[in-house]
Amino acid sequence: MSLTIIINVSELSGELRDFMYFLGNKWWEKWRKIIINTQSGEVMDYITENFSEWENPTISFTKIMSIKLEDLVKNCIANDLSKQTDYYLAISSFSPNLTVEYLNNLYNDFLKSGSRHGYLLNSMERVFDLTSKKVIEDSDHLHVVNKNIYFLNRSSSRVSSIRYMISPFNLDYRPIKKLLNKNILLFGALGGIGSKIAEKYYNEGYTIHGIDILNSNKLNSDQQHVYDNILNGKYHVMDLSVENRFSPSITRATKRIIEGYMGSNLHGLIISSGYQYNSSLLSTSSKEWDKTINVNLKAIWKVSKTAHKYLKKTNGFIVVINSIHAYCSSKNIGAYAVSKAGLIGLVRNCAIEWGQDGITVNSIAPGAIDTKMLRDGLTRRGQDLEKAKVDLQARHIMGKIGKPEEIAELTYMISNCRFMTGQTIIVDGGASLILSTEAI
Repeated sequence: MSLTIIINVSELSGELRDFMYFLGNKWWEKWRKIIINTQSGEVMDYITENFSEWENPTISFTKIMSIKLEDLVKNCIANDLSKQTDYYLAISSFSPNLTVEYLNNLYNDFLKSGSRHGYLLNSMERVFDLTSKKVIEDSDHLHVVNKNIYFLNRSSSRVSSIRYMISPFNLDYRPIKKLLNKNILLFGALGGIGSKIAEKYYNEGYTIHGIDILNSNKLNSDQQHVYDNILNGKYHVMDLSVENRFSPSITRATKRIIEGYMGSNLHGLIISSGYQYNSSLLSTSSKEWDKTINVNLKAIWKVSKTAHKYLKKTNGFIVVINSIHAYCSSKNIGAYAVSKAGLIGLVRNCAIEWGQDGITVNSIAPGAIDTKMLRDGLTRRGQDLEKAKVDLQARHIMGKIGKPEEIAELTYMISNCRFMTGQTIIVDGGASLILSTEAI
């Protein structure tokens, strides 16, 4: 079985870039050919530069002006003289929620239905839910992923006059009313706390664009789950500790992601990335000091400054994940503690200067949270992990250590509070309330 995709596109967009990326990484085995109908030289240059080496599927261009999508499909079918394509998929508009996962489910439902014609999604008309087999009357509140998607069987003699309309209930896996068309840029998206923040905002209907230091081919199972099911491939590698002539600047890379992949439509910046170096202040080298300050403080300033003009347009928010070490610390973690203390001042001054632009800026200072970073710290002296966790729990007023999900919930609450800015909220199970000379 082979498929041809027909894309009718007028301009280069972040959604088109993402969609081509998905096709190349997840649907190689299904597509025989991609036909792109466009008058845009920018689109053709981008496709040629980035995807010309594809062997399967092959890519070709047409330049047919002012043609309806169904007529374009008819034209492609008529020119397929060898009849090598069994099915065609035609798309004439994109949205941030148009993912290959969505189309894959649509395609599978199409095959199961045995239809000779196809499906059309149209937000201007009533919607037919394939799962319940019922027409949804209250379609005004539905977020339809795409207005013009056709699946066609080449054996049909004409483009469908019977058009099945489907809601994406069983295709996007999120309640339709929660699809917000709002973009979040999340640094540290694959970390213990960052991944739970990504999951929380995804479940609330946001589109998450993740940034981390890990290459996508070196992920563990948990990280792969976030990459595939939460970020949907909207992932970018960036090392916040390195900025020299051999690597793109943090400012330039961040701007490229916001403009190229979000269409400059940014609603929230969340920074959950960090670097922890364990050493006494006397033993800390200038190199490690600079790396710690660069990742935990300087990079956050540069990213926030870059995001400012986009967040100003949307009355957006910034939330930074700080640390309890900004307030009370321990031995052999001085550089980290200094960088986190500086972050309190950065958050306050960003809030002071950018409040007039409608941007809220806050941070959270977690204590002991059950993440890989904490577990590695507990065992670095050869301690048994479970015993170390029990001992640590006993030193907290609440008798427990925190969960990443709890930080994610607070992050979401803070980002939606428009009367709160410049604050750093301590979340440490009460550990910082007790004098070190006192027993709990």
